Amino acid sequence: MNDKSESYISNKKGQLGKIISSFSVMVLIFVVIAIYLVIAGSASLFKKASVYASIEDVDLNKDILLKEIEVSGEKFDILSALIRLNEDTLSRDEINDGLKKIINEGSILLLAKGENDEPGRLTGGPGRNNFIIEFKDGEMLYPNFGSYSSIFAKYRDKGLLKQASFDVKGKKLYVEYYYGGFIE
Repeated sequence: MNDKSESYISNKKGQLGKIISSFSVMVLIFVVIAIYLVIAGSASLFKKASVYASIEDVDLNKDILLKEIEVSGEKFDILSALIRLNEDTLSRDEINDGLKKIINEGSILLLAKGENDEPGRLTGGPGRNNFIIEFKDGEMLYPNFGSYSSIFAKYRDKGLLKQASFDVKGKKLYVEYYYGGFIE
């Protein structure tokens, strides 16, 4: 063989070696990316949220927390009224009077606020600031505050109770709520 044909053959071997090694590197990169996507995808499935809901989860068109009520001649959305209750600038009775005006026949309103999640579980003194208003048979009913936690639990167990959390002056405020028909 002459020198030209030998160099041609060795040059082809070199090109073939580059193709084989770059193909294997490319396959290795795809395998690593696939493993990463599988791990990231499965981790997101098992990750639990540290907070049940946030302000983004509140439906701005139909959420009861954003419904406007009149309290002592001023108009507030329910969330703002609860924040003011938390700051002691509105009383529970003032808010209760505003809430009574928005309840429809055959409905119940459950509202609980607290510094921990699921504030509807609060009993005793802290539970007194929760609201339960029933409008049944033309009458507004207010159950004894001692039964509040069991009423909240009944709606929570059925998956009807919603919860949202908000940062208010550096503190977390949790609100648990439901407005709708009665359950048995």
